[in-house]
Amino acid sequence: MHVVRLLAPRLEGEDQTKDIDFSRAGIRSRWESGYLDAQQVLKQQPWQVDVDPREGFYLHDLQRDTADPASMADHGDISRLNPAE
Repeated sequence: MHVVRLLAPRLEGEDQTKDIDFSRAGIRSRWESGYLDAQQVLKQQPWQVDVDPREGFYLHDLQRDTADPASMADHGDISRLNPAE
């Protein structure tokens, strides 16, 4: 079984109230950030690597591309996304 762990990145303008921010804008920012991370993981396809089938469980973390500074940055301005499309 392959599991991909997506950790919420720090968002621009976020502070210590992020755990209790249920505003429309706060929830949308979190959703869009997770959407971008999920798209990146789907491109990386970490579950396609050769593994020992006897292990049974593999945990993959999102790998940010160090050659691409945009992938290393926290998702600050993600307003270009339109999830309705």
